[in-house]
Amino acid sequence: MARWLLLPIFLALASCAHIPAQECANPIEIPEKIASSHVILFGEIHGTQEIPQFVDDVACQFVKVGRPVQIAIEHVASDQARIDAYLNSSGDDKAKRALIDSLFWRKALDGRATMAMLGLIEQLRSYKANGASVQIMAMDQPLGAMKKIETKDETMASVVDAAVASNPKAITLVLAGNIHTRRVERHPDFQIDPPMGYLLKTRDVLSFDAAFTGGKASTNKAPPGGEIFGANVEMKDALGPRRFVQSTEPIEGGYDGTFFVGSISASPHAALVFGQK
Repeated sequence: MARWLLLPIFLALASCAHIPAQECANPIEIPEKIASSHVILFGEIHGTQEIPQFVDDVACQFVKVGRPVQIAIEHVASDQARIDAYLNSSGDDKAKRALIDSLFWRKALDGRATMAMLGLIEQLRSYKANGASVQIMAMDQPLGAMKKIETKDETMASVVDAAVASNPKAITLVLAGNIHTRRVERHPDFQIDPPMGYLLKTRDVLSFDAAFTGGKASTNKAPPGGEIFGANVEMKDALGPRRFVQSTEPIEGGYDGTFFVGSISASPHAALVFGQK
């Protein structure tokens, strides 16, 4: 039986000097083996409210125990300076508009440039403002290179490897489409090149696929209100309504387990909300 570590309980073991002022509003049960790892890959379907929120809640719990956190997201590397500037800003409306005033935020309508992703970046900024060691890495290639899947995955893997090498004491969380986070060389259903999860040279990597009970997501195929997705997990396997990360043995489909977010809802594209075209 897995040993579960509820990170808020672990706070008692952490030095109070390391704990930022904010509390983690949504604690998540994380097995001790996972909590002590160095790199965790979260494979998503883009465009939901719940998956970026889940990753934020995981990050918050590592922040609470004083561990440096760095998160790699599937945004273009050319936006890195914008992200860095936002992390060092007040997070006001002017700063948000400056962050999303880029080709990527205006044109990436596949669910990677949503209000939920903006919310994730904002939460990480708030942790940093409260004294936490937080970094965000934009790991993707420019929009025009997206069709070169093998180059895309190699590039993302190199960004993650470099980040881990430069900050080995940090927990590195990676949020990307689940086709990129698999840790096996070939996909059983698609003829594509090896994914980022397989190409990583870093050791101590765990990969988890999103599990949900159905809902909607903002994808490039989505009608108004979001594309409808059926459940990919049965409720009897979801351990009730609570969110969690769990390991499975052996690796199934290239993942070490799943993370359960409940039902999913579509998050609107940030540029549309802010009126930027």
